[in-house]
Parts: sequence; C-alpha cells; structure tokens
Amino acid sequence: MTQRNMTNILGGPCAVRIGDVDAGHTVGETRLSVTPILRERREDATGQTVTDLIHLGDTVRLTMRVAEWTLETLSLIYPLGADGPSGLGIGSEPGRHLAALAETMVLHPLELDDADTSHDVIFWKAVAVGSVSVGYASDADRVFDVEFLMLPDATRSDGERIGRIGA
Repeated sequence: MTQRNMTNILGGPCAVRIGDVDAGHTVGETRLSVTPILRERREDATGQTVTDLIHLGDTVRLTMRVAEWTLETLSLIYPLGADGPSGLGIGSEPGRHLAALAETMVLHPLELDDADTSHDVIFWKAVAVGSVSVGYASDADRVFDVEFLMLPDATRSDGERIGRIGA
C-alpha cells in the first residue's frame, strides 16, 4: 500500500508573471482550468457505448483578480489597448491576431524561494481574453477580474505544446 504524505498537500497563493511583467498583487483565488477536448467513438457492434476517445486538443484558461493599478498590469489585462505615457487606450481595429500579443506566463507559489521552480506552472503563450471587469464601491477595493487563454506553441514537443508543471 502506498504511504500517504501530508506534505504533498499544497495550498497558498502564487505570483503571476506574464512576459517580463509581474502581475503584482492578486486578490482571491487564481484559478487554472485544463479541459481536454475529446471526440467519442462508437461502433455498431457495441451500440451507443463509447469504445474510444479521440483527443482533439485542450482548452487551458486561468482566471485571476489583479489588484494593482499600474500601466504595466493594465497592459496585461487588455493587450489590445494602446499604451500611452499616462494611461491605456481601449478599443482596437477589428482583425488583430491575439496570438501575436501572447506572452509566456509563469505561476510561482509564494511560499517557495524564487530559485525553487519545482512547482511552477509555465505556459508558453498566454493572452487575456473575454471581458475585463472592475467594481467601483465604497466598501471594496477596485480589482480587475481577468481571464487568460493559453495558446499552443508549435515549436514545443508533443505533450508540452501549451505548457508544463514543474521545472
């Protein structure tokens, strides 16, 4: 029987770096979701019973709440905006390819030293997608809710086209 080890149960917040930019303080849970896209195969001999699953790809998303209002973090959460000396523009011409704006994303558990990358999660191409929302209220901080989609990197080997866990 395998012996259980309580030290293998991990918890706690992480630092998020996108490209060369630290996303700064986050609030609440940073949530990673990896969803395989599968096609079911059925055969006449087995009726409607699924006999195999064919992998068609993966959808990898990360949601987080960014708390720091800096030009760098604003550029991360809305990459289509035009950077200016004192702000970030909103609105862009249609037809832009977001893959060209994708950056490497690294999630690093805060309880580990910077040199310990054993539990880092690395994505080769991450880009902010979907709506970016922020609440204005007297009883809460203004934080940005943002979602990132991970894109594949064809230069990486099979099984690591989107990213990897651990150094």
